[in-house]
Amino acid sequence: MTPLPLRELLGTLVEGLIVAEGHAAAATVDFLRGAGFLGNNRSSDNWGQLRFVTFSFKTQEPTDQKTRTIRVPLLSLLPIPLQQIDQAEYEFFAKVNDVKQIDPAKGSPKSGSTVQGVARPYTDLVCEVAPYFFESAPGKKSSDPKVRVKLTMRQSDLPAGLASSLRRIEETSGSKPV
Repeated sequence: MTPLPLRELLGTLVEGLIVAEGHAAAATVDFLRGAGFLGNNRSSDNWGQLRFVTFSFKTQEPTDQKTRTIRVPLLSLLPIPLQQIDQAEYEFFAKVNDVKQIDPAKGSPKSGSTVQGVARPYTDLVCEVAPYFFESAPGKKSSDPKVRVKLTMRQSDLPAGLASSLRRIEETSGSKPV
């Protein structure tokens, strides 16, 4: 494995999470467009007409029996897949190959800490993922590098704009006698 500055190794892992969140958000948008709207022009900001479901049922009124119809947006009946990464744990051992003092005044590093817009010197650890040992077979140890990743997903909160839109749609639809 090629040694990397520790900040790049950790940054790569965090960047992967950010990319995964973006893919999850895009999948949610695809679901909303496909399930909730008629006419799926994916290249347009106009999503088309909202898809409604209509139910009819009979009710007994004091004087007679009436048929009521309820019209609700399909999206209000479906669980919206809003998945987000709740927790990501990375566990690995890093072997420090070198310690470098970086002075931004003498070069142009990719990043560094700044105070009032002036780059300060910092220390960079050049690391590689080091092997840790585990039992692969009774009495035999493996020295292959291993990275253990634990990722927990949870249902995301409904975005305020979506909740507000569904509330407005619900207020304009509802139960009406036929």
